[in-house]
Amino acid sequence: MWDRETEPGLGGWIITIQNETWSNTTQTDSSGFYAFRNLSYGETGVTYQISETLKSGWEQTFPDAGYHTVTLTPTNRVEDEINFGNFFNASYALNKTVEFDSYQNGTQVNYTIWINNTGKANLTEVLIEDYLEGTPTPLYQTYGDDSDGILSVSEKWRYEFNITVDDSFFRDPCNDWINNTVITNFSARYNETRTIYIDHQDWANVTIYKCQTADAGKDQIVCGGDPVFLEGNASCYDDVAWTNDSSCLGELDWPIDGDSLLNATYTPPYKGELSGYCNLTFTATGTGPCADVSDNVTIYVVESPTAVIRVIKPEGYS
Repeated sequence: MWDRETEPGLGGWIITIQNETWSNTTQTDSSGFYAFRNLSYGETGVTYQISETLKSGWEQTFPDAGYHTVTLTPTNRVEDEINFGNFFNASYALNKTVEFDSYQNGTQVNYTIWINNTGKANLTEVLIEDYLEGTPTPLYQTYGDDSDGILSVSEKWRYEFNITVDDSFFRDPCNDWINNTVITNFSARYNETRTIYIDHQDWANVTIYKCQTADAGKDQIVCGGDPVFLEGNASCYDDVAWTNDSSCLGELDWPIDGDSLLNATYTPPYKGELSGYCNLTFTATGTGPCADVSDNVTIYVVESPTAVIRVIKPEGYS
């Protein structure tokens, strides 16, 4: 008996031979060989069925019927090469999921890991580690699940962990991604003296982003008719715009030819605003799901002074 043609024979396996009236068993030796001797063959032949008893964790691959049928006759008293093919089915399925595809800076990313024993052997010595791409220290690590630490056949374990997106995850100032891989290792008892180790990995990739910011600058006081230079500041934006309140009577010049979209000028009327001030709004639009962000600046307008020149005649002059 062997587990694959290129691997050693399997010792200690029970082989059964039987027919309608008789049965017997033996065990394979350390090399996987077995024999049944002194079998009856009768005058016209006797037919036997030869089968094996599968051990835990193993699956039979040969013969297709699961047993051999042989007939011994006076002229055919020996049958050899009655072999069985088996393999040790220690396997499991690993699946890692993440709640959403993208996350804003400062939010929590929730991961779920499922491990399902899909083989025929119990699995022990579980080690589950999740690594961020390019880092040697795991983000998450655990050594088991239930009380016995054995992932039994058809048993499924679930793990949950989370990370919070912060500036340390960003290589680009505004947009980046987190790619982390879960690596699992199990051991399974192959026979009385041998243990095999199996491992799998799965990964999840999410986009991370920072929402845009907008700063309209400080409030200013100007005289009517004097233009005001407005210098906005924004980050992680896709577009910006300056707008003025409908009550403002002056003229907003934006965009300025040849200047940054962040900048604008506002010229209040010479006689000032009706309310004495004008509110101007600076808005930044982002590329992600973030809502538009706006900031206001107030321009207080003082009516320009007027001067009256009067010519008088000094006393004593005619």
